[in-house]
Amino acid sequence: MVGLAGDSTDACESGKLRLKCADQAQPAMEHDMAKLPRYTLTHNERKDRWDLVNDGTGRTKANFDTKAEATKGGVLEKGLK
Repeated sequence: MVGLAGDSTDACESGKLRLKCADQAQPAMEHDMAKLPRYTLTHNERKDRWDLVNDGTGRTKANFDTKAEATKGGVLEKGLK
């Protein structure tokens, strides 16, 4: 029998299926979120463009002519691929 929300931890661990209880899944999700790289869109005055910079490495991932071009729907997502 598979445990439902509100069942005891024993119900989640019993049986042949290995399932994570809701209270066990939360720390793992927070841990995975911490590994995601962070990016900042900054204006590069020297080159007169907008750069998408990896906060951890300081490297430019993509650049755009205008801020409007960079923030248009889906453009930043494409710049990360």
